[in-house]
Amino acid sequence: MPARGHGRKWPISGLSACRRRGAARLGVQKFPHRPKNSSTFLSTDCVSLLLHPVDPRNSAPGRRSVVNWLLGLWGGGVCGAVLYPVARYLAPPEVPEAATQSVMAGSAQSLAPNSGRVVAFGSRPAIVIRTAAGDLRAFSATCTHLDCTVQYRPDLQRIWCACHNGQYDLNGRNVAGPPPRPLEAFDVNVKDDQIALSRKS
Repeated sequence: MPARGHGRKWPISGLSACRRRGAARLGVQKFPHRPKNSSTFLSTDCVSLLLHPVDPRNSAPGRRSVVNWLLGLWGGGVCGAVLYPVARYLAPPEVPEAATQSVMAGSAQSLAPNSGRVVAFGSRPAIVIRTAAGDLRAFSATCTHLDCTVQYRPDLQRIWCACHNGQYDLNGRNVAGPPPRPLEAFDVNVKDDQIALSRKS
């Protein structure tokens, strides 16, 4: 008569063989309140053994898996040692540009009174202004608000930023709009009709 279990039924002979070969080795839990030859013991414990066989070779990590792990670790280190210099060569670190200390700003005679001229000062612009009285003044042309380039407004006689209507007076001081700081002032020298701008020491 077939043993009664949960779900599928199994022959008694197969389950008995299972019990003899595997139950004792795997330490299958027995039910103390039921006899050894009960159908519940056979259908629960031995069926589990048949459905989920245990390979004793997988009970602990073998020597081969440890060796493979060490080889993988070594290979990763070698690849990193080779690829890192290549990556540094392809993407070199940014080197800060040396600050330009002086620049020529063109002819002095060509700059009329109450006018201005924007020139390059290194990687940033500068503005040279000849006031209505004929004085030459120079400042950074980068607005201190959002780094827009400023220009000279003859009608206002001020340095003006078109981005947000920021205004500076002829001394570079922020007098209107959102700019939070004055413009950086440069020294102005004229030699042989050439305007030379330099950073203040």
